[in-house]
This record gives sequence, structure tokens and C-alpha cells, in this order.
Amino acid sequence: MRTATTQTTISLPPHRPLLLKRLAGAQVRVLSGCVWITQYGQAQDILASAGEQVTLPLSSATVLSSAAGARLRLTRATPTPRAGWRRLLGLFDPRWGNAAARDLCRRLPNAPTDAGRA
Repeated sequence: MRTATTQTTISLPPHRPLLLKRLAGAQVRVLSGCVWITQYGQAQDILASAGEQVTLPLSSATVLSSAAGARLRLTRATPTPRAGWRRLLGLFDPRWGNAAARDLCRRLPNAPTDAGRA
């Protein structure tokens, strides 16, 4: 299985949560501002400020939010399995499915999703 490392810079507007999925092992570096990170299934939230880097432990839905706005760099190594394996994993592991993400979208009606972002 091959892996590809991708880096994405995200501008997080104030009071506009961003919902991302499948970020296990991803690194979030805060370039400016302060960001609140919540992962579904994680007991504690993470608060990171400019210059700090956090490695996300779970592949579950992740919510990033900021009170005053923030700029982030998201770095992740993405395995490139065959498409059939992804579908099969979704049947057995709920974290690979979209149920948690859909639930969070219903709770955060104005939150943008990760489509086209990362």
C-alpha cells in the first residue's frame, strides 16, 4: 500500500466550526490564532495556540473551531488502498462511515464539511 503526504493550509473564520473526517495520525500546526480541537470518542479536547503542533490520535470525526479565527497547516499521510477495501472497511468499522459526521452536522447546522478542503 502506498502513502502520499499532503499539506493543506486552512483559514478558520471566527465562530465557524469545521468538521473533518479520517484524520488519524494527522498533524495540525497552528500558524496563527488559537484553535479548539474536538475528536469524537476522545475523552479530552485539545486547545492549541500559534506555534504548537498536535498529532490527532483517532480517525473519527474532528471539529476544529476558533473564537477569534486561526490559520492551520494540516499534514497527513494518506494511504491509497483499493477502492473496494474502503467500502468493505466502512461496513465493519463505524469510524470509516459517515454516521458520526452526519450526527455532528445536524448538531452544528452552519458548520462547513470537509468537502474540497482537506
